[in-house]
Amino acid sequence: MVDIKLTYENIPLGSMEGSTTTGNYAQSFVNFNDLKTQRNVPKYATLEEGRNILDGTFLNFPDNPTGLGYMSTLMSRGNNKAFTYNIVITRTYNQNYTAPRTNGGV
Repeated sequence: MVDIKLTYENIPLGSMEGSTTTGNYAQSFVNFNDLKTQRNVPKYATLEEGRNILDGTFLNFPDNPTGLGYMSTLMSRGNNKAFTYNIVITRTYNQNYTAPRTNGGV
């Protein structure tokens, strides 16, 4: 069996380059510009449930991580409870953009 993944992105041309992304409670290594592109981040072992399998599925978390996107300094209250504070990520654009139209489809 072959797995096939199709991704459709309807992103207006120039909108990512013409944007600024900010957020709160970010780890010191977070570079918000990394959020402008889609990345395939390796599976890193963390202290989250199910993220410490010792069969080689997860890599050790690097000392100086880069290119990971956003990672918060906050911890949830455990037992599937919400975070104490809200994490907010904001993207501001330098002008109005219009996404390209598609013909047909759903």
